[in-house]
Amino acid sequence: GDAVVCLQLFAATDRRPSLLLAVPLGLRQPPSERLFPSASGFEAVSEAVLGGVSSSCLRVTTHAASAASALFRLNHQSRPVQYGKIVALIEAITNKFSALPQHSAAAHRSSRSLKRFNPSSEASTCEGFLLQSMICFQAACRLAEECLSEPVLKENTFTAPSKHGHAEDSLEFLCQCLLCCCDSVWMPTVIRMCEHAPNAQILQYFYSVLSSQFTLCPSLMPAFANKLASSGFFRLPLEHKSLLCAGNR
Repeated sequence: GDAVVCLQLFAATDRRPSLLLAVPLGLRQPPSERLFPSASGFEAVSEAVLGGVSSSCLRVTTHAASAASALFRLNHQSRPVQYGKIVALIEAITNKFSALPQHSAAAHRSSRSLKRFNPSSEASTCEGFLLQSMICFQAACRLAEECLSEPVLKENTFTAPSKHGHAEDSLEFLCQCLLCCCDSVWMPTVIRMCEHAPNAQILQYFYSVLSSQFTLCPSLMPAFANKLASSGFFRLPLEHKSLLCAGNR
């Protein structure tokens, strides 16, 4: 389809314009329309998006994360589902967090003022990337939940038996990857952000992501819940109650 063509062009040419075209095209596809009936088509497009995520330009990376969000819709999955490609995209986006600037509290206060006058500032660009990444991460969690509810997708019966279980192309591995990224990178990043410049949208998406973990990896949740409590994460909704309520209006 047109979205596939745009992303293939993106792989070989200027990335941002192709992503700007591909994202709305992908999102407009009806649920009954499968963009990638074959694994090869999905693999080619996911590699193109991965190239965008790896860009040194954070704005290109942000558009690539948006494209990944569209790619993570259930009706866009090939058969068998390419869980390994989804894992690669999630890990690549997560790894980008290390490149985000570590600002002091004073720098965050000045950045809030700067964003009001200059939406293209570094602080605004970083916040936009974090928000779009959170939307993408939530989309991946939702996809994993949907696959868990579909026996054919859960077992991935077209995959060789030797590749089930902890193999990188299994649903179980994807679920564990999402939890690991959430635990080791996303949660500390959100906590650090909330200490200086809380964002209602990012918080709301992240609470949704946290909720998904209890469905995706239930056996690991007692330890995860204890870590959430010890990290002080549960105090965030209380500290930012007014911000979250305002965000729902």
